[in-house]
Amino acid sequence: MKIEAENRDTHTKSELKQLRNKGFVPGSVSSKQKATLSIMIDEKQLYQLVNKHAHEIIEIHTPELGNQSVILKEVQRDKLIPNKLLHVDFQQINMDKPIKTLVRIEFVGEAIGMREGGMRQIVMNEIEVKALPKHLPASIQVDISHLSIGDKLFIEDIQMPADVECLSEATAVVATVLHVQKVSEEEELEMDEVAKDEGLKDDSGAKLVEST
Repeated sequence: MKIEAENRDTHTKSELKQLRNKGFVPGSVSSKQKATLSIMIDEKQLYQLVNKHAHEIIEIHTPELGNQSVILKEVQRDKLIPNKLLHVDFQQINMDKPIKTLVRIEFVGEAIGMREGGMRQIVMNEIEVKALPKHLPASIQVDISHLSIGDKLFIEDIQMPADVECLSEATAVVATVLHVQKVSEEEELEMDEVAKDEGLKDDSGAKLVEST
């Protein structure tokens, strides 16, 4: 993934607000060898990167430093408008040295347990790995088609790509298929009657069920 960035000399709140109003997102590129570089990126271009290529090696071009290989380190979003990006941090990497990062898990197949009436539950969407940048996969595919109701898939069950080391806890649960308890019509009516008898009224007149 390649992305264009411009040098930035705006730092105050009012300056950054004006920058965002023009369709840019402020950011920075940090490096162990050089001082942190302040940049700004087109919001639409950055949004595509964050949502589709967040775990990939990114080639960022700036007028001052030219092309650099980086990874996405942190993204700040508006608390009220999650799709609104406020700031982004990149970390420059050495392509000849291993790095630690998160890789997205891509689940494939339909679990047997779902056809039996169970419900799939995803516990982890990402896995921590260590590898040379050139060996980092965009995602790791995990087949869950063999899972029956009650079965669990653990980190240790995942087949890792060659030259990629898994750092996540081996016994951590990645996915499972839960048993769904079906409630009969008679049981639903009984539960409604209990709710009516034990319900409490709040100021609005709505019925609330006491918590135990």
